[in-house]
Amino acid sequence: MKNLTLILICTLYLQASDVKQLLIIPLKTLEQTHAKLYTYEVTDKGREEVFQPIDVIIGRNGSSAEKVEGDGKSPLGSFALTSLFGYEVQTPNTQMPYIHATKNLHCVDDSNSSFYNKIIEKRSGYQSYEVMRREDALYKWGIVVDYNHEAQKAKGSCIFVHIMHPQQKPTAGCTAMREEDILKIITWLDEKKEPTLTLLLQE
Repeated sequence: MKNLTLILICTLYLQASDVKQLLIIPLKTLEQTHAKLYTYEVTDKGREEVFQPIDVIIGRNGSSAEKVEGDGKSPLGSFALTSLFGYEVQTPNTQMPYIHATKNLHCVDDSNSSFYNKIIEKRSGYQSYEVMRREDALYKWGIVVDYNHEAQKAKGSCIFVHIMHPQQKPTAGCTAMREEDILKIITWLDEKKEPTLTLLLQE
């Protein structure tokens, strides 16, 4: 990431918080659906780039700072990465909490439900949801993005980092990448370093 403004944002953000791992997706327009993800970590030597830039795909309708449920946009802003999920019973080597995704595990996107924007075992109390164990491999490995933490009605839900579609189709609002790339990130993340995903519009 050569842009000086973005480098300064990254440095100031890390210095002003307990975040030691930062994933940044700079965007040139609100409409773009393909981008690069940059990974940084704070060490005793300062801010270091961890991996080469990673190709990612975001929302089919671009991005927005005012996301609403079902708009097909990825949310702009900075959000904690809180846990991992996947189809395997056990996760690869990682320092993050892990959720085994079964067909009875749902992420609730019914904004009228008290379970809105929560990952829970199947139960009554909601009308629409995502099955976390999909028929395809998109959720084989994933990372939970703590967007809309307060579960405000219709502000958007179930935002993840996950495997991209084989045809590289844009997402409903998540960030998608190749399986080999998400596995690299999964093994790097450490909950003690408070990893954060930031999507920002490049001025």
